[in-house]
Amino acid sequence: MVIESLEAVGVDRVRIVGPLDGRVDEVLDAYCRANGSSLERVGSLSSMHACGIGDESCAWILPEMPNYHAAYSQFSAVRAICVTQGTPMLVLVPQLAGALARRDHYFKDADVPDAWRHPAEPCELRGEAVERAITSGGLRNGALTAIEDFAEEQWGEGAALAWTRLPATGGFCALFDVDAHWAAQLACCLARFQTGSVFAAMNEQELRDYLATVGRPFGRAGGSKQ
Repeated sequence: MVIESLEAVGVDRVRIVGPLDGRVDEVLDAYCRANGSSLERVGSLSSMHACGIGDESCAWILPEMPNYHAAYSQFSAVRAICVTQGTPMLVLVPQLAGALARRDHYFKDADVPDAWRHPAEPCELRGEAVERAITSGGLRNGALTAIEDFAEEQWGEGAALAWTRLPATGGFCALFDVDAHWAAQLACCLARFQTGSVFAAMNEQELRDYLATVGRPFGRAGGSKQ
């Protein structure tokens, strides 16, 4: 999905923030070499405000984010850079596991303000001991909730952002400016992955979770039966 999105947009620069799955990193490297796009890898966004990128279009590739605060902070930092440079915002998250969508997970070194931290319990995430929010959903809980809140706040400030998450493709997420000249092409590209064949590959719980995300009923009369 990352490559399909980049092909639909045709960006000049791809910027990877933080560590990605090795396979995704290799695919992005091959894509940029084949298409003449610049590829940069940066450890974090904390020093990026002073780093100019000119007027080139840029796609930001972010790693899986374990909690609301991490996700919201990343989106805010990218947005600030895009506004400063006068370039449209395009953020791609190759993977966002369903477990992280509506429930915060905190690593030992997680820098999360107390007001944003939920009561948590010990658990294991990808073989590492972490803490996770005791309950799922609710205020400031989960990376997907951060995407929704951030997009809504930007709309309130006059910036129109669209977002999607595709559970059937590993939880791929995209967040982008709807006023960008490439927005329609990207939207059409993403829509192809919300077809019946994709839904058919999902198990029932994944399908229920997805339909709940996009506000559609599951198997009800008069509603979507995909």
